[in-house]
Amino acid sequence: MASALGYCWPQSVVAGEPVVLHASAGASIDVEVVRDGAEPEVVHRERDVEVDHHAIGADAPEQGCRWPAALTIATDPTWRSGLYLVRLNNELPTAWFVVRSPQPASSNDEGRHGAALRTLDMGHHACALSRRQRTRSGAAAG
Repeated sequence: MASALGYCWPQSVVAGEPVVLHASAGASIDVEVVRDGAEPEVVHRERDVEVDHHAIGADAPEQGCRWPAALTIATDPTWRSGLYLVRLNNELPTAWFVVRSPQPASSNDEGRHGAALRTLDMGHHACALSRRQRTRSGAAAG
């Protein structure tokens, strides 16, 4: 099987919305969508998807690859929210997307998830504070 690379767009959808896989391979590929978690779950498979080879441009870090669509993945309205990995030719995933719940989080969910977000935010502030302290220490020593 050909080596393949890919990415999904958009990277976040509500269950039931489509996700487009953009890929480069130069051959037909097998696509497998797996909901990530403690027990990964295969939710979608496509076999023998024809994909052309596409170069990665020098401006890819700034502009993206801009590859054409290879496949539209129709997410099912019953798919649970979470991270979905896309494996091409049964290799390690190179593409991913997030499925969001169609219902906004309740105030009870905010308490559970808000703590994690506050922890991440505190980590960001700690990193910024550490940088400022190193800058001041360097200025005082010089």
